[in-house]
Amino acid sequence: MGYRIYIKTRKTKAGQPGVWPENKRIEAVTTYLTTGNWRLTESITGIPEITLKSWANKPWWKEYKADIQSQETIVLDKKLEKVMDKALDSVMDRLENGEFIYDEKTGKVKRVPPKLRDTNKQT
Repeated sequence: MGYRIYIKTRKTKAGQPGVWPENKRIEAVTTYLTTGNWRLTESITGIPEITLKSWANKPWWKEYKADIQSQETIVLDKKLEKVMDKALDSVMDRLENGEFIYDEKTGKVKRVPPKLRDTNKQT
C-alpha cells in the first residue's frame, strides 16, 4: 500500500485551513513594531488578533523582532553619521574659507574671514 503524506497548505486569508507563510509572519512582526497596536496590525495584515497575540509568545517572533530592531538601529546609525559628516564639513568650510555675508553695496554674497570668537568656540 501507499503512504499518506501531509502537505501543509499555505493560508492567504483568515478562516482558511493551513499555515501562514513565513513572509506573512515577518510582515506581521514588522507591522506590529511600526504601529504598536494589535488591531491595526490585524487590519493591515489580515491576520486575526488572536493569532498575532499567540505568535508574540513564540520564540521565532522574538528572533524576528530583535533582527528587525537591529536592522533599524543600523540604518539610523548610518543616517546620523551622514548628518554629522555634513555638519562637520560645513563647519570646516566656514573656518577655512570664511562666512557668507551679503554685501549691500555690490548686491552680491561674499565670504569674510570668521570672527575670532566664533573660531574659538568651534575648535
